[in-house]
Amino acid sequence: MMPPSPIAAGTTPAEQTASLERPAIANSAPVSQKPAPTNRMLIAGPENKQALITLSKEGPSRNEIFHLRYSIRECVLPKWKRLVGVESAQQTPVKLRLFFNRDGTLSGWPLVKNMKTTPNFLAVSGAAIKAAQACQPFNLPPDEYDLWREIDIDLS
Repeated sequence: MMPPSPIAAGTTPAEQTASLERPAIANSAPVSQKPAPTNRMLIAGPENKQALITLSKEGPSRNEIFHLRYSIRECVLPKWKRLVGVESAQQTPVKLRLFFNRDGTLSGWPLVKNMKTTPNFLAVSGAAIKAAQACQPFNLPPDEYDLWREIDIDLS
């Protein structure tokens, strides 16, 4: 003997098929996906203003790296322009790679990534290195050291 059919009497064959394909679930709440776990990072901006950014567990986003570079650049750029003059700085962009200790000090000599051997470039890039050294220690989040242990900045 077959069990009784759960299909109500008086329904059309299409309705019967549809009811079999989509079983009703009583008292079920909509399923919501939880966002990826995150943590927050406080970084220093220009004039010691602080910004709170969110770091995802998947790794740093472009936005997070941008904010770190911005924070570092905002200290170095005015000191560099003061040393070389605004006009020379605009005409001679310098790209630096900075290496950091956990305390925000530089762990080594900054590397000039776009090195040229002209006397003007050597003077301008030397001033960029001095400006980076003058900003030590940088105010960077120690718990996110892996993000800023080595970071590139563009000065122009």
